[in-house]
Amino acid sequence: MLCSTSGPIRICLKNEMAGGGPVFQSSDMGLHKHHFCLAGNDRLGFEGAAAKVEDFVTARLSHHVISHEFCDDWSALEARIRELANSPIPGIEHIVIVDVMNPFTDLDLVTRMTEVLERTQRSFALCDGAVPGTEVRAVLPAAKLALLQPFTLDLLDSGAGAIVRWETQSEYNNQLNLYKYKRLKMFLALAQHFDDLPLLSVPEMLASLAEDKLFELLTSFGDELRQISYSCCPHCAGHLEPLPNTMSQPFCGYLPASRPLYHECESCGLVVQSPSVHEDDVHLIYDKWDKQDFVVSTNNPYNKNSIRCDFSKILPTLPSKIRTLDLGGGVGNFSKFLHATYPEWDVTHSDFEIKATASEGVSARTLDFTRNPIGTAQYDLITAWEVIEHVHYHKLQFVVENIWEALSPGGYFVFSTPDFDSPVSKSFDFYALCPPFHYLVFGERWLSNYFANSEQFEIFDVKHCSDFLDDALNWYGYGGKTCPSMAMRGTADLLRAVFELDTDNSIRDRLAADGMGTEIIMTLRKKV
Repeated sequence: MLCSTSGPIRICLKNEMAGGGPVFQSSDMGLHKHHFCLAGNDRLGFEGAAAKVEDFVTARLSHHVISHEFCDDWSALEARIRELANSPIPGIEHIVIVDVMNPFTDLDLVTRMTEVLERTQRSFALCDGAVPGTEVRAVLPAAKLALLQPFTLDLLDSGAGAIVRWETQSEYNNQLNLYKYKRLKMFLALAQHFDDLPLLSVPEMLASLAEDKLFELLTSFGDELRQISYSCCPHCAGHLEPLPNTMSQPFCGYLPASRPLYHECESCGLVVQSPSVHEDDVHLIYDKWDKQDFVVSTNNPYNKNSIRCDFSKILPTLPSKIRTLDLGGGVGNFSKFLHATYPEWDVTHSDFEIKATASEGVSARTLDFTRNPIGTAQYDLITAWEVIEHVHYHKLQFVVENIWEALSPGGYFVFSTPDFDSPVSKSFDFYALCPPFHYLVFGERWLSNYFANSEQFEIFDVKHCSDFLDDALNWYGYGGKTCPSMAMRGTADLLRAVFELDTDNSIRDRLAADGMGTEIIMTLRKKV
C-alpha cells in the first residue's frame, strides 16, 4: 500500500510506489529532502473525488520520490506543522504546504522557492504569478519551524516571507484548481483518459492541452460528445476572427489560451463559440457536476433593489393577475422573488431539468423551449435571465417565435445576456467566461439590429446590469490572484479597493445608467 492512514492524516512514504511499481529518482534537485503537507477539502467528497485526486497527487509526487501526507483540512494541517516543529522528520529539510485543490504542483517552482530561501535566509517563501492549480501555499525550512510557533496560516500573511515571482500564468493563462465542480469533472476526465498525466511537468502538461484529442475532450467538458464548428458567421456568412483569451480564465480553465474558442464576425459583430457541443448532445453537459455548482452557489441577484427586478415600466399595461414564466431558471431564485413580491401573480419556474424543488406558491415545469412548444397565449410575462446565449444560432429564430406564440397579446419578453459591446464585459475577458455553455455572445447593437425589423416583437426598453460589478469584491479579488500579469493583478486589486468604497452602489449604478454593464436587459413587447 502506498498510503497508511492514522487519524486525520494519511502518510505516503517516499520509498514506496503504488502497486509495487518502480521508484524513480527525482529530477528536481533537493526535493527528496522536502516533505509535502496537503490540506484536504470537503468539496472533494462529491462523487468520491477525494480518493481519485489524492491518488493522482500521490502518483505525481512519488514519481519524484517526494514524501507527503494528506491532512483532513487546513486546521489539521496547522496542527501538523506545529507537531513537526517538535518532532521533525529525519532527513527532511523543507516543509511544503499545498492545497489539495491544486493538484498540479509545479516542482520547478518549489525548487526556485527553496533556492530563494537559501539566499535570503527567510523563515518561509510564498509565490505569486503561478498558474492557478500549480502553486503552493508556502515553503518552510524545517530548521526554522520553531520560529513560527505556534504556527497558523495567518503567519504567512505577516509580510515576513520571501516572495517568488513565478510568471507562468503570463505564458499559459490557465485555471487548473478544483474549486469549480465543472473543473473537477474535467480534471478527473483527463486523469482517467491519460495515464501518464501525473508524470508530466507543468509545461509539458499545459502544452498537451492544445493537442486535438485533449482539446476535443475539454471543449466537451470531459465527455466524448459530438461537436460543430463554424467556417463563417452563421448569421451573415461573414468572416470570423478569433478572439484571444489573455486577461482571465473561463470557469473551465483547462482550455489552452493558444486555441481561441470564441470568434467575432467582422461584418455583423456576432461572437460565436467554435467548436461547440452539438445540439443533440447539449443536454449531456447540464449534468450533476453543473447542478452541484448551482447548489453551492450563494449568488442571488434577484431582490427589490436590483435593476433586473424593476418592472415599473410594464406593470401599468399588464393585467392585475399576471401569468409569468421564467425560462432556464436554474434553482428558481427569480421565481421565488416574484412570488414573494407579487403573491397574487401566477408564477411558473422552468428549466430543461428542474434543479431544485419548487417553493410554495411557485409552479415548476420541465421545458426544453428550444425544441418543444411553450404554449399559446399562456403567459403575460416571460423572462430569461442569462439564457439565450446558451442557444445555438440556428435555433434562435425558433426560440423567438416560440416565446411570441406563448405570450398573450401585448405580453412582454424580458431577457438579459452578456453585452459584448460593453467595455465592462470585455474587461478581464468576462464575455468568454462560460464555455462550453455560452454558444453565442451578443452585443446591444447586434440585438437592436436583429429585432429592429422583427414581425413578432417591438423593442420596448433597454437597460444594463452587471453580474460582475454586483459581486465586484469577489471578482476583482479573484483577478488579483489569477490574472496573467503582475500589472493586471495590481489593476484588479486597485479596482477591488475602489468598489470596496462604493458602499452605496453609486459607481455601479452610474456605470449601468451609462450602458456599461456586463449584461444588457432587453424588454420586447409582442406585436398584436
